[in-house]
Amino acid sequence: MEHGADDRPVVHEFWLRRDVGEYVPAPEHPRHAEKLETDRPFPIGIDLASLLEL
Repeated sequence: MEHGADDRPVVHEFWLRRDVGEYVPAPEHPRHAEKLETDRPFPIGIDLASLLEL
């Protein structure tokens, strides 16, 4: 996780391409701001904005 230009959390999602042994940006949503939602390797949703309240 890193911080974007507005100092809000940003997550970059990468998938492993086993055929070439490299990680590549997720094809549909490589960058998540405000909320991280993905189904790989399992379904998950994280409200990134709420992390600022911790």
